[in-house]
Order: sequence, then structure tokens, then C-alpha cells
Amino acid sequence: MSSAYAFQKTVVCSGRLSGIGLHTGKPCSFSVRPAKPDQGIKFFRNGKLVSDLKNEKPSTSSSESLRCSSVGRGENEILTVEHFLATLLGLGITNLEVEVEGPEMPGMDGSAVPFVHFFKELKLVEQTKRVDFYKIKEPIFCYDKLKSVCIYPADEFGVSYVLDYEHPFLRNQKVDFVLTPEIFEKEIAPARTFCTDKEAEQLRVHGFGLGATEENTLVIREDGAHSKRLRFPDECARHKVLDILGDFMLLGFPVMGRVAAIRGGHKLNQKLAQAIQAQKGDGGQVMNIEEIKKVLPHRYPFLLVDKIVEVSERRIVGIKNVTANEPFFQGHFPERPVMPGVLMVEALAQVGGVLMLSKKENHGKIAYLVAIKEARFRRVVVPGDQLRLEVDIVKFKARVGIVTGVAKVGNEVACEAEIMFSLAD
Repeated sequence: MSSAYAFQKTVVCSGRLSGIGLHTGKPCSFSVRPAKPDQGIKFFRNGKLVSDLKNEKPSTSSSESLRCSSVGRGENEILTVEHFLATLLGLGITNLEVEVEGPEMPGMDGSAVPFVHFFKELKLVEQTKRVDFYKIKEPIFCYDKLKSVCIYPADEFGVSYVLDYEHPFLRNQKVDFVLTPEIFEKEIAPARTFCTDKEAEQLRVHGFGLGATEENTLVIREDGAHSKRLRFPDECARHKVLDILGDFMLLGFPVMGRVAAIRGGHKLNQKLAQAIQAQKGDGGQVMNIEEIKKVLPHRYPFLLVDKIVEVSERRIVGIKNVTANEPFFQGHFPERPVMPGVLMVEALAQVGGVLMLSKKENHGKIAYLVAIKEARFRRVVVPGDQLRLEVDIVKFKARVGIVTGVAKVGNEVACEAEIMFSLAD
């Protein structure tokens, strides 16, 4: 990683910036003030803390548009934070208090350049503590339809992006950067937000993009950008890199690794952030028990998954904490309690059900077991064990899905099976 990122940084003095929100069209402003080492990035409203990135787990934005990222929740949600957060990552700012007025961060000119100039005027100062990077251990992949984003182990932080949409002006744009403050300022920060002319109409119909103008948004038509001279021939791909940097700040800790994305966006970026948090092992949690109950119909005493710690388009990992209070231990067996093998398979099936039923097209459906093949039980599971339930989709078409599942206690396989589901309304 560049030596410019070796030590923690904050601002020398406080400052304030105002503008109009890209999505809401409302006046927005924020002020920043210095923060102590190890404090991280904190967002406030009316003096009240609404988001502490260092102590929160990354989650998918609650914004229905998925055209922006946010921090906070409910009435305290702050929209369109990605350009601001990308600037913090690009310049190496690790500790900062941010007081926000309005529903979102100001859009400025649609790029991160105004934020870069803002922080350079305030001046940055290195602090005495070094930055504690998390180095990616193994590759992580997240997929969606014709989209992907992944990260590989590396001794630096870099991003490559391929933009290839079904639009004559948005085909085969490729960029690749190893991040430094200089590269961020000159090559990434100037790239402005964009959408096609058709998307612009749809966004406004649904109440988004109300603050977008020709001054802050590249509107792309079939022959190029409306009334705008591009800052780079591949400006749109560069802006996607800017978004990735902003979404990575939601992790709350810096990363060493090489990101590669194809047609990705905020939704996949945030899923990757969740998976990185799970790999890091700080109790990373993608879904808690209440969120699981919104997807599965199971309830006590038959809900056999406590949390989801990793999820992508075709893979999911859940956790079942096996306690002495499990009702099945009363009869299996009272003198030597052992978790029934059939319930280990059921736990795998429930985790697989979370993956399939979380897909938008399957919301409200029920997954029924159709078949179990190649089931093997290799270790007894007793009170005090923690089951790690790893499930991968083998085939998923229409209303039928096939998954393979492995239940582990530590590094030991306790159970494995192939499971077939049928989805019904």
C-alpha cells in the first residue's frame, strides 16, 4: 500500500460545505471537524450520532433506488454518501466527525473534485497511529445477472472495472488503478455521475434524481453526453470506480486487495463489503435472526439457523449455535445428547432456503424439500458446538433448485448432502 496511507489522518480545522441533493433536490450541507486517532468516521445530526462506520456492519442501502449508498436508517438515513466517502478513502482520511443537515450529502458537480478541494483547503494532518489494514486472505466473488465484483489478495489496494452496457456509448470501457492520493485526485475524483436519458426519465417518475442537472449529471444518449464535454473518454467507467471506493468505506476499516468488477453497482459492492466483513471474522453478520424470520416461515422450535455471515448470488453461509437447551436433546439422547443427523440436513436446507427466497422474484414463496441425495454424517454434534452451514447452488431454474451443503464444526465436516427444493406460492 502507498506510504501515503501508512498513518491515520484527520483534518487540521473544521469546515462546512453546502449544495443541492442529487436525488431529493433539497438544500443539503455538512460540516466536518477533527477526530482523535482510532475514532473512525462518525456521522451526526443535530449533535446526535446516527452512524459510526467503525462499529457498524456493512448492509445493503435501504434506498429503494439502489442508485446511491447511504448511512443511518429510518428518519436518520443520509443518502448519496458515496462520493464523499470515496474522497476520504482516496485521500487517506481515517478519523472525522461529520455533521449533516438535510436528507443527503450535496451532489456538487456530480464528482468528488469539490470534496477534494474542500479537504485540501482544510489541510490534513498525519496522526501518530498507523493504519491497520485488513489483507484479503482468499478471493471473494459476488455475482448477479451479467454482473460480478470480486476481490483478490494483494499487497496494495487497486480497482479494475469493465463497463459494458447495452448502449452504444457505454460499451467496452475498461479502467485499472492502483490507489494513491495523486491517482485518486487526478484520475478518479473528476469522473461525474451518469445515467442514460431513458433512466433519467424513469428516475424522476419514481421521485429520484430531482436535483440532477446538466451541471452535475452526465445524461448519456445514443450519440454521447447531453451538452457536456467528457473529462475522460472512459469517464463513466472511472465513476464506477469512484462508487466502489465510496462503498468500501462502509466497511469501517481499510483493505489490501485487488478489486475486479464487471458491470457492477452499489448493490453488488455492498454485498462484497459484507462478505469481506465475514471473512475478517469480527462477528461479521449479513442477516440477523429477525431478518432471517422475514424470509423463512420456520419458528421455534424448528428454526435452525441463527445468523447469516456470508451471501452472494450462488453461495450462502449460516451459523447454528447448538446449546444444551435445544428441545431435541430431551429425547436424543437424555444421557448423551447428540444433534439428530436429519436436523443437520434441515439446518442446511433452511440456509439454502434463505438464499433462494431472498431473491426478489421469490419473495413470499415457500421452499419445500423434494429430495436428499448423498447425505453423509461424519461427526457427532453436541451441546456447545457451533455449526457453520455452507451452501452452494448447483442448479436453479424456474421453481426447482439443487444445492450442495456442508455443515462443519471448526474444520471438521459433520454432515454433507445434496438437497433439491421446489418453490411454491
